[in-house]
Amino acid sequence: MTTPLVLALLALSLQNPPPASSTPADDLLRGPSVPQDALKSERERRQGGEKLSRPMLEQRVYFATLDAFAFDDATRGRVKELRERFTASVAAYEKDAEVKRKAIFEKRKREAEPGKPPSDDFKRAMNELEAARPKLRELQAKVDELLSKDDAVALRKAFDDGMKRARAEITRREEEARKRKEAERREKKGEKPEMEKPEMEKPEMEKPG
Repeated sequence: MTTPLVLALLALSLQNPPPASSTPADDLLRGPSVPQDALKSERERRQGGEKLSRPMLEQRVYFATLDAFAFDDATRGRVKELRERFTASVAAYEKDAEVKRKAIFEKRKREAEPGKPPSDDFKRAMNELEAARPKLRELQAKVDELLSKDDAVALRKAFDDGMKRARAEITRREEEARKRKEAERREKKGEKPEMEKPEMEKPEMEKPG
């Protein structure tokens, strides 16, 4: 399911897009479209000095979705231009936002009172910064304009399915990470490993006589 934050539209035809289930979540998230970093839990990303970026995950899943569709050469070229323009705008935004974000946090550090939640000024500054981010929905609207109504609907559905698979894969990996940490903690304390709870067996139904 974008992995989800960057990511030529190919397949057999827009009228016959591959079913969403034909692409395993692992395949969608393993490729260059969705880097493994995007799948780390928020806690892991904070510990590694990384920031969880939902917009980037959505962008990469959308680009991967585009890659699953085929268009004629003219349409493919126009979509490629839109993608490149959007990617460049995101890169320019991130470069500028990194400087502004640093200044906002430094200001908060200077003015924040210990034990107090972020100020309204801090929240407003962060919201304004995020509001300036290039919106994926604007790219989607421009791509949809190149397509027939049915094709646009099919593309959106494929993207939604891709996001569902990405979120499910992220949840699975977070659960695996939680279990590994719990196993390590128990091992250090010399405790027995956590046992999986057996599924409740359904009572057999009596066959009618």
